[in-house]
Amino acid sequence: MLSKINIFLGCAIIAVIITGTFGSFQPVIDSETLYQTSTYSDLEKGVFDGNLTIGELERYGNTGLGTFNSLDGEMIILDGVVYQIKSNGTILRVQDNLKTPFAFTTSFKTDQVFLINKTMNISQFEEYMRPSLTSRNVLCMVVVVGDFSYLKLRSPPSQSKPYSNLTEALKNQSVWEFKNQTGVMVGLWCPEKYESTNFPGFHFHFISNNLKRGGHVLDYKLERGLVKMDYTPHFARIQ
Repeated sequence: MLSKINIFLGCAIIAVIITGTFGSFQPVIDSETLYQTSTYSDLEKGVFDGNLTIGELERYGNTGLGTFNSLDGEMIILDGVVYQIKSNGTILRVQDNLKTPFAFTTSFKTDQVFLINKTMNISQFEEYMRPSLTSRNVLCMVVVVGDFSYLKLRSPPSQSKPYSNLTEALKNQSVWEFKNQTGVMVGLWCPEKYESTNFPGFHFHFISNNLKRGGHVLDYKLERGLVKMDYTPHFARIQ
């Protein structure tokens, strides 16, 4: 009788390992890991066809950045919600079946937090942040909740095949300048050692509290803000 029970339990454990608790594979997620599909170098070459659904991407984290199939706008993932900022300025909450050719995400866990109580432009903010980032030399997701007196944002339109490279595709991007916006910048600081995989340095996307303004950040002036940092020492490709 005991041997039959052991055989039954062994089969059950194997079934859970293979199929997952609810009958489908569930990835093992590590909050200390940045998960990414494709590479920035492939995106630069014009690999714009989506290879991963948003529904699959959401399983790996709740905070991140990316773009969409055919380079159709900018992606920002905030509090587990994926938003698409299109080139006409529209901001949409994304359906799970939409695909992405390049995106990265992590389960955000605050390792460091501090307040900004003085005006900083983009170069001043990056210089202020750089010492603690370079000393650790690991990937770091950054969330800035703040008031911005100035923002310069962009978003590319959907591309048609045959695709050009990223530089050519961005020549037709929409660029906006806004004043006095309150919202969130989500970004990544990437060390040079990952330069073939992701964009080295700072990379931020913005979304306003009222969900009416957003895009890839080209320039800004931050008046005050709360900065949260999540150091992610590990990196993994989703596919």
